[in-house]
Amino acid sequence: MTNILDVIPFPIFRLKQTTSAQIYQPIVRAISAQFGTISQNITNTVGAMQKSRDQLVTTTNADLVIKSSIEYYNNLHNLSQRVALSSINVQFSWTDTVKKEQTSCYLFCFETANVLYNVGVAHMILARQNFRTDLKDAIEHIKNAAFCFSEASNAVVGNERVVNCLDIMPEATKALSSFCMLAVQYMYYQKAILESRSETIQMKLASGVYKVAVVMKDTTKAAKQCIPHHIYASSMAFEKLCVADVQRHIAAVDAKENLKYGEQISRMMWAIDNIDAASRTKDLPKEFKGTFDTVLKTFKAELTQMQKDNDEVYMQNIPEAASLEYPEATVLAKEQAFQFEGENPFKELLPLKIRAAYNQYMAKAKKVIDDTKLTTPASTKAGEDYLERIKLKEVIEIVKNPQRIPSDVEKFATEFGNLKQFDKLQESMEMMNKSTQKNDDLIAEIKHRLDEEALKDNDGIVKYRNYWTINLASNQHSLIAKIREVDNLVSQSKRSDVETSSKMKLNADILNIIQRGKEGVAQFFPTKEETERAMPIIVRMEELKGEWEQLIIDRNDLLQTLLCGAEAQESNLIDELNKTSNQEGVVNNYSEQLKTLVAQMQKSFDLQTELLGKITSEHAELQLVLGEKVVELNVNIDKIHSAMKAAGEIRDEVSSSISNHSFVLQKLIELKQEVFTFCERHAFDVDDLLKKLQSANVQPQQPNVPTKQLPPLPPKQPAVQPQYQQPQYPPQQYPQYSQPQQRQQQPYQQPMTASSYQQCPQRNYASQPQQQQFTQSQRQYPQQQVYGQQQYAQQQYTQQSQFIQSQYQQRPTQYQQPYAQYKQPQQPQQQMQQSYNPYVKSTQQGGSQQYPMSPYGTSQQQQFAQQMQQQKQQGKPAYANPYVNPYK
Repeated sequence: MTNILDVIPFPIFRLKQTTSAQIYQPIVRAISAQFGTISQNITNTVGAMQKSRDQLVTTTNADLVIKSSIEYYNNLHNLSQRVALSSINVQFSWTDTVKKEQTSCYLFCFETANVLYNVGVAHMILARQNFRTDLKDAIEHIKNAAFCFSEASNAVVGNERVVNCLDIMPEATKALSSFCMLAVQYMYYQKAILESRSETIQMKLASGVYKVAVVMKDTTKAAKQCIPHHIYASSMAFEKLCVADVQRHIAAVDAKENLKYGEQISRMMWAIDNIDAASRTKDLPKEFKGTFDTVLKTFKAELTQMQKDNDEVYMQNIPEAASLEYPEATVLAKEQAFQFEGENPFKELLPLKIRAAYNQYMAKAKKVIDDTKLTTPASTKAGEDYLERIKLKEVIEIVKNPQRIPSDVEKFATEFGNLKQFDKLQESMEMMNKSTQKNDDLIAEIKHRLDEEALKDNDGIVKYRNYWTINLASNQHSLIAKIREVDNLVSQSKRSDVETSSKMKLNADILNIIQRGKEGVAQFFPTKEETERAMPIIVRMEELKGEWEQLIIDRNDLLQTLLCGAEAQESNLIDELNKTSNQEGVVNNYSEQLKTLVAQMQKSFDLQTELLGKITSEHAELQLVLGEKVVELNVNIDKIHSAMKAAGEIRDEVSSSISNHSFVLQKLIELKQEVFTFCERHAFDVDDLLKKLQSANVQPQQPNVPTKQLPPLPPKQPAVQPQYQQPQYPPQQYPQYSQPQQRQQQPYQQPMTASSYQQCPQRNYASQPQQQQFTQSQRQYPQQQVYGQQQYAQQQYTQQSQFIQSQYQQRPTQYQQPYAQYKQPQQPQQQMQQSYNPYVKSTQQGGSQQYPMSPYGTSQQQQFAQQMQQQKQQGKPAYANPYVNPYK
């Protein structure tokens, strides 16, 4: 079924143009002439008026036009309640959109009417931009536009001959206001359909469209000469399409509930005539001429089917269209006035004789209005929240539905069950999980393989140190970066899979029920017997719901009347207070009028309490018939709709995940080939280097602690760790040399400090070539004990410290410590901190002399040499070196 709202034409309005007008000085002179000296606050307000007036000249944006114009009009309206604007002489110029020429006038009513016209046009421009997508926002704009056109008409009444501008004539602005009310009424009708309001409300709104359309048609024809031609054509086409649409709706309801098939055909024929006439409207914009063919084709197809059914089945007479009756139009749209915020900036411009009485009334009125503005929305919201909590609207729709199960749920359940979609989703989830596990195992295998080669390097560096010259596995930065990149892809894929799995678990139960088809979801809805018993209750609840909606509409209208009435009373009150001597009586009279409106509002609140009580009683009776289904009905429907949505999302996510896994798997295969190729080459280099070191008779050093090993993969056997040998400790007592001996040039290991014992294995003197001959009595071996790594390092550090102290105390008898005479070349990757024993120097007699180390790591002889060099550079005499060898 074609929606008229999608193709209905909306008039194209254009803003009026104006020129600059200097209003500041004339207004200030008029106020000064009437009230004498004026305050700074008044002059600032008039200056703001001038600024707003200047913005009207250059502004073309609809939002800015509304803002500037309302500020300007608000100040003009407030000023008019204190000062007679007819006494101010300013020339205003505005364009006439009908005659398309500039029109000038000296009256402020001319200025006010044009400003209001422009505000209404700006609202219509904004409404036209989104009336097909955002009905609520469009309705607000059009209601404001209707008020602007209506106020513009009231401003010009009585000055038609002086105001020589056609588009602001009272008949023109009244026609535009009536068009706005038709648009609002029709959009209310469309909004009720979209929100699935009760059939009663829809029929009342549809009848209201027909009633407002009759008024709009008459006023627009009367103002044809004062309205731009394109607006007139679009408005008349809009009216015909609106009437055709509601005629079709009323015909369908009459045929369904009252079996008036003959009247249905008559209304459809009338609707087709209206659409055909709208398509031939003269001066209709080109963009609308092609929209009527689709609507006309749809209506004619429906009429043909209705005539066929009537001829073959119903055989009812077709009445004349003029004799048709319409439902009572009790729901009619109303215009929305401006709500001016803040106090009147010209409130101090009051004669002293009426100021006290006026302030007395305004204090009472302000309190009443403020209280009403607070309590009315709060009371309405409380009622709406209660109806939302008991799900009144949804319960009525579901119980009244002859299918019992919503059509979308039934269709989805049937297709879902026939295709066994839940089982297929589970199979897809299992396939996704297997793919995830496969990728996870593959990346773990790649990392483990590279770690094995890195451990070989670590073990080789510990044992052979400077001799381990092959390319290290830990230095393959590009390869490691690729592994991290692919590992991140695997992790991201796993996170997505976890979200999909969680969504599947949350909806698994309800999807399993939906897979059983219509029989499965039927358990959530009332049975046929329960529906028949509940139908009378539902009918009464629907009537109460319609009364509630009408109550809210009347309350909003009453609130608007109260606010506007208080605003209008202010101006009338000032006039009456100036004329009468009984000011207290006038104030009391106006206060009573205000109390009458407040009493009507209180009556609305009492009616709300009574109405909600009836709805509660009917809901309790319905719960006795349907049991827990009344409470759980909408919850289950929400679960079903959520599961329906989740099923499609899971299907798409699983498909995307499997595709992503395939991409990651391809990356893993390429990475595995690259990593394993490097590892095989590296393993070959390790074996080759070990063979070369063995052939060169390079013995591995024994580590302090066992080499760390990674936990092996299940199919691999753990590597055999080398047997740990307890190191032999050197004796603390050293023998004296009887005569000097020449050291053999052997590749001894490099000496180490105490701190290096924690990094490198302790030197085993038993494995070194023998240099001196010691007697058995001279050798003293400490008792062999087993130490931990930290205890052993601490023991070695203590022994080394004791030995150094003994060298200072037992001088000149010194002993030469074995250390490497020739250092092995070191690679950059194996640089280690060097540490040397105290400086030893041979004497001519064949003995040796050791110089103690200073606390800073250098011998005293070296320090003395440095001091002598500095003194020589400074020109000081050099003293004898006490450490010079006298035998040299």
